[in-house]
Amino acid sequence: MASFLITGASRGLGLAFVKELASRKSSEVSNIFAGARSNVPALQELSKTDPRVQFVKLDVTNPESVKEAAAQVEKKLEGKGLDVLINNAAVCHYDMQKMSNPTLEKDIMREMTGLEEEFQVNVLGVQYTTREFLPLVEKSELKKVVNITSTFGSISSASDPAIAWSPCPAYKITKAALNALTVQYALEYQNKGFSFIALCPGWLKTDIGSQMADLTTEEGAKASLDIILTPGQVYNGKFPMIKVKGWETQEEAASHGGYAGKNVYDGRNIPW
Repeated sequence: MASFLITGASRGLGLAFVKELASRKSSEVSNIFAGARSNVPALQELSKTDPRVQFVKLDVTNPESVKEAAAQVEKKLEGKGLDVLINNAAVCHYDMQKMSNPTLEKDIMREMTGLEEEFQVNVLGVQYTTREFLPLVEKSELKKVVNITSTFGSISSASDPAIAWSPCPAYKITKAALNALTVQYALEYQNKGFSFIALCPGWLKTDIGSQMADLTTEEGAKASLDIILTPGQVYNGKFPMIKVKGWETQEEAASHGGYAGKNVYDGRNIPW
């Protein structure tokens, strides 16, 4: 029975993780800690129907809040470890003028907005959370730390038209930094049996991904867990893309039409 903590669990992919885990047998999943700044109605309902789902008040940008959350989870685990920590909380600022008019002459680098906030959430928030929960993860059997990232954080793919078109430089910068953070942890803790994974859950229909995206959050969560729960340290220090049936080749992806066809979900390791 594995225990999980998910940050940013009040909506989007984080909430989808909680729902997917709650749908699984208690012989597979023991505790599901839903970390968020507020206990939204969706989490309240899940907690009522499944006692394994437990809300944990958690603001990843506030070190004191993270410490209190870790103490709360430690108490509830009653001496056991936390098997999987999923650092999912994130923010993204698009330049909406450039988004609506790609030919607009605007220097989005000099006029970049949101860089400080995005570093606080997307990078420092992950560091604050990881360092406080690491002792609990070390006590567990699985020892998995999963940092939800994006192909937008791939430096070698930055000039790819499917990535370059999106006017969100601060998001791309912070996801690249998150990837580097993941690798450093992977190198430092690999001999202790940990797996630190920079996981790309695909282009999902969320506030960040928009409704133009390829996949639902349910599809993203299920495919992500397939990777997360792969036995051993296969994905330690790796940058895997999820694998989704019907999206594994360019031909299959193109059959979905619209913006789809540019993204293939074949389980490959993405270049840094």
